[in-house]
Amino acid sequence: MNRRFVLRYQGSGRIPAGDLARIDAALHVVDRSARMVLVEGAGAGVGRLLATMPRWVAVEEATMPLPSTRPPVRRPA
Repeated sequence: MNRRFVLRYQGSGRIPAGDLARIDAALHVVDRSARMVLVEGAGAGVGRLLATMPRWVAVEEATMPLPSTRPPVRRPA
């Protein structure tokens, strides 16, 4: 099953174009910003890719369910 990971570039300056090309070729890119890339893929594939790219770190995407904003129904006493 594919999972989502946030890849963060920790080097100085802009993300190298070569790094982006390698990420695009190996994983499905969902979104990107100036220093981060959201990808979808197998955890082992992300680990193998980042083992060859030392200025990058990966964190699995975490989601939190939103709490219900509806007030509970009170029963008559």
